[in-house]
Amino acid sequence: MPHHSNASDGSQKCCDNLLNSLRILIPDVTCSQSQETCALYVPGKNRFAHVYHRGQEASIRVYFRGDISQGISDPTGSFAVHRREKVERGWDKEFPLFASVSTDKSISTLAKLLTAVAYPLSEKKRKGFLASELADSTLVADIKTILLDKTTNPTTVQALVSARVGQGKFGLAVREYWNHRCSVTGSSTKAALEASHIQSWADSNDAQRLDPNNGLLLTANLHKLFDAGLISFDDSGEMRVSRLSQSEQEIFGLIGKKLSKKPSAETSNYLSHHRTKFLE
Repeated sequence: MPHHSNASDGSQKCCDNLLNSLRILIPDVTCSQSQETCALYVPGKNRFAHVYHRGQEASIRVYFRGDISQGISDPTGSFAVHRREKVERGWDKEFPLFASVSTDKSISTLAKLLTAVAYPLSEKKRKGFLASELADSTLVADIKTILLDKTTNPTTVQALVSARVGQGKFGLAVREYWNHRCSVTGSSTKAALEASHIQSWADSNDAQRLDPNNGLLLTANLHKLFDAGLISFDDSGEMRVSRLSQSEQEIFGLIGKKLSKKPSAETSNYLSHHRTKFLE
């Protein structure tokens, strides 16, 4: 665990407990520390939160990423989420929200909130990428739903969160099944590949959400087209295109494309659902 020379025993304990709670939900989470602060991140991604020790107080203040246009609060009422007074630029803009916690209950709840709100916004910055694009999607809402479902055991919660963001056992199994190459183009550029659910998350039960047969490994642009219902695949793996002009199909390189191998019976069932729901 990180140790801060300026932290009280109570404050240090809060930091340790937060990191332990986060590791249940985000196994790869790690931290870098100075005398008074601790930055939380997953290797290869941006920091998603900063922990501040407050002198001799037995509490910590945590600044984190989030969409300030949305109402964000602790659903249990054990602590308050505040917005920084100035968020126009720099560090304040990147980490506009903060909360102070001291009890085991509030720390556990904050860990869930950080996983749902801050962690999804920690992707490496890309040209043209805006945090609002992610906030406008259903990803954050789906993760919040998973974390707030008290009937699901912690191991399943961790697996579901990982599956929703295309990581964990689901993402690994999908990548291995497709030999770490795009299911269509054959690209092996890891940074461009995303594990995609065939039958949408909203239409699937927990078992289907974790089933690698319900996954394709696609480049980011194909993933977007697939999720929008603009492309799909028949039982032989041939690509079907909907509502895209010939010129658009040429731009995206869709003409004559197919899956690199014939779908299994299980995958075909998921594809059948995808075609029925999305393609006209």
